[in-house]
This record gives sequence, structure tokens and C-alpha cells, in this order.
Amino acid sequence: MEKSLKTLKFKHLQQGCDKMNRKSGITVSSLVIYVVLFFVFTFFVTTITANVNKTMFIERGKINNIKNVSKLNSYLVGSSKKSSDVYLVDKNIVFDNNDEYKYDSAKQTLYKNDKVLLKGVTKFIPGVERVASNVKEVSIEIEIEKYMVTKKETMRFAVREGV
Repeated sequence: MEKSLKTLKFKHLQQGCDKMNRKSGITVSSLVIYVVLFFVFTFFVTTITANVNKTMFIERGKINNIKNVSKLNSYLVGSSKKSSDVYLVDKNIVFDNNDEYKYDSAKQTLYKNDKVLLKGVTKFIPGVERVASNVKEVSIEIEIEKYMVTKKETMRFAVREGV
């Protein structure tokens, strides 16, 4: 009986040692898998974020360019309604109500009466042409660039002389 108790104690101790020798926790292979999955996930999230930001950037440029073309059109139509004549002086549009539209190609800026009207104007080609005995047509070819997006527009409107 004594022998069987010793055998039982030995087996019990041996089982305890086996439990302690069992590998528990994180292994090197598990750690490598976790690190690889972390970098794959990070790359995926970074790629999606960059793509969304680029798309938003481009859309912001389109909206800004449309807004600026509309702003210029509004100012030009207002000037043409208030005046009875228009002239082209040194590539500047001058209305007889003293509204003057000047373009500075070095600064890529369009001015109205020496105040900044638009920035980012890469091209501004004005023209004034008589289309009838008392009507002049003002044409403007303009390019506006913002956030790597370019908007090209040609505007035409008439000024009736003597009104």
C-alpha cells in the first residue's frame, strides 16, 4: 500500500509538471501572424482614407471653380447693366460706369477696380466686339485652377450703348 501511495504521489507530481511544461500564452508564430495582420489592416485603412481624401479634394476644387465662375459672371452682368458702353484697354475690360476688370498673369489674379475679385486665374482673354450699331458684345475666355482642378469657361454678354 505504501508503494501504491508513492506511485500515486509520483504520478500526481508528474501530471503537475506536465501542466507546467505545457506551452501557454502567445507563441512566436502567433505573434508574427498578429503583426502581419496589423500591417495589412493599417495599409488597407490608409489606402481607403487617402482615396477618400483625394476625391473630396477634387470635388472641393470643382465646387470652388464653379462658384468663382458664377461670381465673375454675376459681377460682369451687373457692370454691363449699369453702363452704356464698354471698352477694351490694354487687355482690361473697362465699362463707362468706371468698373474696370484687370488681370495680373504673374499673380494669377483678376481685379475689379483694383480689388481682388478672383485668385487662381490661369488664363484670361477678354474681347469686345461691335455686333450691331448700338450693341457691343463682351467675350471672356477664362481658366480657373484650384486644388489641381481646372475649369475652362467662355462668357459672352451684350452691352447696349446709350441706354
